[in-house]
Amino acid sequence: MRCISEGVFGVIPELYVRPSFRSQGIGAKLLQHAVEYGLSRGWNRLEVTAPPVRVYSRTVEFYERHGFAISGGTKLNRVPHS
Repeated sequence: MRCISEGVFGVIPELYVRPSFRSQGIGAKLLQHAVEYGLSRGWNRLEVTAPPVRVYSRTVEFYERHGFAISGGTKLNRVPHS
């Protein structure tokens, strides 16, 4: 995706791991692969979106543990090289 004011960046609109496969590091590996892919493509950041419902606070906490920070609403950003 390209945004003129901020350069090239990636977006993950939804990351879902089936409940029976959770807590096995699969989500973390998927995020790491996306970050590495973004680095190889010269992205300025990677955005993920978490559902806006409080019941999904664990999802937001998961992204924060992996270097993402809330940037507005429930969109979280990560600069690939940090």
